[in-house]
Amino acid sequence: MFELVKVLVPVMVGLIAIIVPSITLYQNNKLNKENKELKIKVKDNSIFIQFLFKQSDKIETIIQDILLNTKATRMHLFSSSNGKEDLRFANSLVAYEIVDGVIVKSKETYQALEYDKQYSNFLKRVENEKRVVLNVPVMEYSMLKTIYKGIRIRHSIVHFCLRCEIDEDNDRIFYPSIATNSVDPFTEEEEFYIKKKNDELVFCLKEILNINK
Repeated sequence: MFELVKVLVPVMVGLIAIIVPSITLYQNNKLNKENKELKIKVKDNSIFIQFLFKQSDKIETIIQDILLNTKATRMHLFSSSNGKEDLRFANSLVAYEIVDGVIVKSKETYQALEYDKQYSNFLKRVENEKRVVLNVPVMEYSMLKTIYKGIRIRHSIVHFCLRCEIDEDNDRIFYPSIATNSVDPFTEEEEFYIKKKNDELVFCLKEILNINK
């Protein structure tokens, strides 16, 4: 019996060494597949929202007005979704920037961008405070700061627009990011103008999405 045990133990250890990594690999592959499918779903939803927005010139007019009348050099209208509390994915719905003094559609587009916990917390702050002003050089290290530094943004204002329900488990929030490459921050007059335009944007979004509140 003892001899049998001596034979079986190495065999069992060998089997465990094979089975456990196989199960882990299967679980990881399954999770990666689910995440990939979720990203595709989020992106598809984003494309549908973009289609709705293209039916109205008002959003593009608001963005272009801000770029023309402030020192902003780039503006994105974002949506974030997947979940109720800790949202996971961001999509750039409409984006313009100033290149050589001309307003053009932005080359940087973010689709189904999965973000970190810091950005998730940042969005909660934006929703709670309705507006957050950022001085990029003094920001703590984060995914957002890395993105800003990559496109040479120095100052940014992020406004909250609205939250709407997708289903019982998922919400979507909308928020514009108004950014500048200038070393000088936005003035009080510019911030007031941006706030006024954001109010127009909220009204426009509610109209497009048929939200009556």
